[in-house]
This record gives sequence, C-alpha cells and structure tokens, in this order.
Amino acid sequence: MAIVWTQKLATGVTRIDDEHRELFDRVNRLLEAMQAARGREEIAPLVGFLSDYVKVHFGGEERLMDAHRYPQATAHRQQHAYFVGQFKEMVGEVERTGPTALLTIKLNKLLCDWLREHVASTDKAFGGFLQTAGVAADA
Repeated sequence: MAIVWTQKLATGVTRIDDEHRELFDRVNRLLEAMQAARGREEIAPLVGFLSDYVKVHFGGEERLMDAHRYPQATAHRQQHAYFVGQFKEMVGEVERTGPTALLTIKLNKLLCDWLREHVASTDKAFGGFLQTAGVAADA
C-alpha cells in the first residue's frame, strides 16, 4: 500500500516539500518492489539515496532553523539524530548480511513511521513557524 503525499503534509517551503515528495516516491518504490518480491533489489539504491538525503535535507532544515531561531530546533534536531542513528544501524546490517528480506521490512517500517510521524507533525509545525515568520516559500 503506497504512502500518499497530500497537500496536508506540505510545509509551505518549496524545497522542503519537494524533498519530502522525493522521499515518499522512494519509499513507494520500495513498497512496490516488496509486493513484487523484489525488495532486495531496491535496498541498495534506497540506502544510497538516503545517505545523501539525510545530509542534504536535514542539513537544509537545520540551517533554516538556525537562521530563523526556531524555538523547537533542539527537539527537531534530536529527531533527525535518532533517524540517522537508526539508519546507520541498518546500513551496518546491509554491509554485514546483505539486503535480506528482514532488513527490507525493517527499513520499510523505519521509513513509513518517519513519514507518518516526523513529516506529518514535526516538519509541518516547522513549516507553519516559517510561514508565520514570513519566510519565502522558496527559502
């Protein structure tokens, strides 16, 4: 079952929303591959994408937090750090065991939970703060 991006998830910041949509797309590719018993094939490309994504996307959000003195920045950064830690554990597991079916399921759960919890609430709140602060949509 696909994870659907809707405007309700939009932060109002074009770059952040575009990056979130790309993440949704990548997770959906993994879900489709799992349904077709090809999940193992999608793990390596997804891990490569996520390795870059956490640096670029989280770094961009955190720079915006600093630039606009976001009051919830510490808690938001902690969530990013938690995700990075979980992701690094999975990368280590891929390196040790290869792309197993169990790892595919674990990665799927981590990503789906992240999309439902972090993007839908934490990032949405950050976007609201930026909009209230008058930050341009293409910041």
